[in-house]
Amino acid sequence: MALIWTEGAIADLEHIRRYLGAIGRGAETRLAWAAIDTARRLDAYADHPAGCHDVALLRPFVLRVHGAGPTGFVLSVRQRGGAIR
Repeated sequence: MALIWTEGAIADLEHIRRYLGAIGRGAETRLAWAAIDTARRLDAYADHPAGCHDVALLRPFVLRVHGAGPTGFVLSVRQRGGAIR
C-alpha cells in the first residue's frame, strides 16, 4: 500500500512543528515520532477504506486521509473539530 502526502498536508505538519517548537518541552519530538508511527501503521494496511476519514496523530491532531484502494492520500493535518489556522 502506498501512502502519499499532499503538499498541503506537509505544510500543515510544518506549521504544527513550528508552533510546538515555540512551546518546547519535547513536543516537536513527540510530533515527529507520532507522524512516523502513524505513517508506518497506515502503510501496513493492504487497502484503505474508500472515502475520507480521520486518523489520530497526536492529540488533538488528526490526519485527514482519503482512501483509494491500495493508495492512501494524506490531505491535511488538523485539530480535531476544525482546520488549523
